[in-house]
Amino acid sequence: MRRYLFIAILFFTLGLFFLSWLIVANAQAEPFLWCGATPNAIKWEINLDGVLIQLPVSHIADETAWLKYDLVGISEGVHLVEVRAGNQWGWSAWFPLAFTKAMADVIVNPYISI
Repeated sequence: MRRYLFIAILFFTLGLFFLSWLIVANAQAEPFLWCGATPNAIKWEINLDGVLIQLPVSHIADETAWLKYDLVGISEGVHLVEVRAGNQWGWSAWFPLAFTKAMADVIVNPYISI
């Protein structure tokens, strides 16, 4: 009986751990500029509305790099972003992306209680 109780407690604890990990992993500010797996990249260059931003690769696994850049400080409206990856031999082609950051919804009827 103790054996089954131990296994039940173990699975319950592991379930809570994975649930809390999923909640923390998804609780991030938005928007992000995300580029998927790019082999052999060691640096990134972002052209955000005409402003060049150079970033080193922050995560490399199996010689594959990812880019995750926080765009939280940008204003509302239409924006043009271009991204390219680089390594010791040069740069890739620019990959353009146009997007619109919308204004947050206005709260119409807040609920206040005493």
